[in-house]
Amino acid sequence: HIKIAVTEFVLFLDTASVHSLDGVSAELISRYIKSLVGLAPVTIAWRISALRLYFKYAYLNEYVDYPIEYYLPHAPQRVHTKLPTVWSEEQIESLVSAIDTTNPVGKRDYAMMLIGARLGMRIGDITNLKLTDFDWNNKEITIIQNKTREPLALPLPNDVGWAIIDYLKNGRPITEYENIFVVHNAPYTGKPFSSTLWHNFNKALKRAGIPKEEGKRTGWHSLRHSLATNLLQNNVGVTMISDILGHSDPQVAKHYLKVDIEGLKKCALEVEVEAYVKE
Repeated sequence: HIKIAVTEFVLFLDTASVHSLDGVSAELISRYIKSLVGLAPVTIAWRISALRLYFKYAYLNEYVDYPIEYYLPHAPQRVHTKLPTVWSEEQIESLVSAIDTTNPVGKRDYAMMLIGARLGMRIGDITNLKLTDFDWNNKEITIIQNKTREPLALPLPNDVGWAIIDYLKNGRPITEYENIFVVHNAPYTGKPFSSTLWHNFNKALKRAGIPKEEGKRTGWHSLRHSLATNLLQNNVGVTMISDILGHSDPQVAKHYLKVDIEGLKKCALEVEVEAYVKE
């Protein structure tokens, strides 16, 4: 986790033309924290925590002459668990179709959203995709997941493959950066910012006419939740869903049972009503 958080931060510093910890300022830290908008609170919390450990290490080992960790805010704490946001299969198709693919950024977001919708990959794994992860002959994607460090092999659907090819040929800037999906601002050496992706996702929701429920988070991870729930409602077993999503523990997939309303209705018991109540 620390390695992932530090790598993300270093890439952010590169986009700001800062190549040493001595150049890290309170203003720069603030900009980085704002770039995390749209991520789950628990994700933001562990990234801040990881950076705090890294900055302490750098200061104690005299790689920097002042304690940068003081610039970091306190990580947000989760008050209570909320039900995941889930879209129906029809809403997912409307959402994907709402992306404007006539421009390079749209082609990028369309390919990324198809991967999330069809394969349920985490957004971090999507932005980390490289051409070497694809076996085009066998139509398969093979990655090492960022979160669990476990290998995951998934089939490559035709529409996903063609969307990626369209982006590579007609949308991706010319760059030596190894990741498939990149920022569309010079020098094009970095992954898309989380805040940009979150904004574009919600813009697609609005264009698709899909209302957002008050109090529910919306974002790329909802594609993963939706795939799991829709598979469950189509009678796919929890173990199979766990394999598709790449969970290290099959029990994690049971989290999605909470939003399978139709399945829960089948578990409802008849209530025995006494005669005096009917009267």
